[in-house]
Amino acid sequence: MCLIFYSYGGHPSKKILDNFLSSNENVKKLNLWGGVGFAWINDKSNAWNYIRRLKIHTTFDSFPKDMLSNKVIVGHIRQIYTGNAEKKIENVHPFSYKNQLFLHNGDTCDFNTSAKIFFKDIDKDLRTHIKGHTDTEYIFYMLLTIKKQLDMIYDDDKDSLFNTTHLLLQYLHSHYKKFRTNFVYANKSYSVIVRYAFNDTPRPLYINGQLGHDKLLVTTSPVMDTYKMIPPQTILIVDHDKQSYITKKLNC
Repeated sequence: MCLIFYSYGGHPSKKILDNFLSSNENVKKLNLWGGVGFAWINDKSNAWNYIRRLKIHTTFDSFPKDMLSNKVIVGHIRQIYTGNAEKKIENVHPFSYKNQLFLHNGDTCDFNTSAKIFFKDIDKDLRTHIKGHTDTEYIFYMLLTIKKQLDMIYDDDKDSLFNTTHLLLQYLHSHYKKFRTNFVYANKSYSVIVRYAFNDTPRPLYINGQLGHDKLLVTTSPVMDTYKMIPPQTILIVDHDKQSYITKKLNC
């Protein structure tokens, strides 16, 4: 199971990142390693910085410490199973396009058999940016395809993001008899966090620490003593500027 890390407003400690990366000890033993990636918004330039590596890391020691002082940090540990896209840097999350990023933990039933149809449904200008062979990257560019259309309809960014997510899930419904997807989409102003499953058991996703709307720490496995599971079929939309987030049910 791939692992997600998302932090907003809390400036996580090195200890918390060590807890996140320590899971790689087990990944290494099982020979499932597929890479690790981090991205963070530089608070001074308001632009995303990225690191993607194939090397196994079990602590935060070799990553830049200034990452911890920024308001939004995301991370992903990729695990490779039979039938997954191969181990190479192009398949390491997060994926990015014009200051937008995406990472994912989940699976789509028989993705490889429908990948060509999926690819053709993506906006022709966007599909040229696909570099790897993961279902995650295809889902990201399908999200961008839908968002591109809805941004012309909705004046409110949160409405556009919510409806983009809803239509993305409907698209997956129409092509896969079962799937499960926990994902993070983020741009410079907003983040979207989703826990969802269709005809399958949802993957875990937790909020760590005391609940508060000015900060948020979300992980696949708990990294703090206090944590709470996010209910399935849930979307969280974080407003970076207003330092708050909303939670909604996904009825699809």
